[in-house]
Amino acid sequence: MDSAALELDAVKFAKSAVFNDQKGKYNEAVFYYKEAAQALIYAGMAGSKLENIQDKVNEYLDRVQALHTAVQAQSREPLKPKQQLDLERACFLVTQAFEEGESGNGAVELYTQAVELCIQAASETPDAALQGN
Repeated sequence: MDSAALELDAVKFAKSAVFNDQKGKYNEAVFYYKEAAQALIYAGMAGSKLENIQDKVNEYLDRVQALHTAVQAQSREPLKPKQQLDLERACFLVTQAFEEGESGNGAVELYTQAVELCIQAASETPDAALQGN
């Protein structure tokens, strides 16, 4: 292929990448960013006279890396339900109350808050496992 055709391919792929990126379709965006970078590399090898080809390739590949990182972070940390967060906070409050109890400062208030959180979480959740905690 000649360099002009490869440059046109790169533009087409880059537009698709940006479109998918903006729509939140990150896997598709990654594919098109990679294709755009590859088309630019081949255009350079075919004798393209475009300036800053390598800068544009690096820009596309940096975006690919950023999208990979974002997608992996989302898949690693699923959001916890509110009731689970309330129970975790209640456990924290009990620990704090226990430590306060040793020094005699405000433990009753912390225990009360922990119990209220547990009751609230148990009454709001349809999850039988959380109701039993």
